Amino acid sequence: MFIRTKEARLAGGSDLRCLRLSLNTPVVAIEGLPVGSAAACIAVDGRAGGSRLLLALRSVRSGQLAFFVPEAAGPLGDVELAIEATVVFAEAMGFLFDEDLIADAGDPRAVERRWREFLAEPELFELDPPAMLSKFRFIRAPSTVRRHAATGL
Repeated sequence: MFIRTKEARLAGGSDLRCLRLSLNTPVVAIEGLPVGSAAACIAVDGRAGGSRLLLALRSVRSGQLAFFVPEAAGPLGDVELAIEATVVFAEAMGFLFDEDLIADAGDPRAVERRWREFLAEPELFELDPPAMLSKFRFIRAPSTVRRHAATGL
């Protein structure tokens, strides 16, 4: 079982051991996030006292985050089994994951960079509402329309 938590309880930095990012962004409906598409990331840190695991969800529309941790408090026993249980929990919400982990074998900073990118505030931009709401936004200006030579259309 997993429980919702308010903040990311991983140490980060050199303690971050591996990540598994979702391949898709399914529509989810959970408390604290607007209903809509979301991305998921499973993170494992490797503290001296044992590994800890966190599932982070990010709303694609609003950028809000939700975190889940295993119900059993304390360090993980079998990390691979805990990761698999987290994948099953996330897949029940519609997420798909690749078998490959982003591990720190090559460059520990790469794992940390990907984690920070996932947690970072998204850059939201404003669209011009009148242009976006117009049903005529895809029609070319009359001067740019070319007629077909044979039919005159």
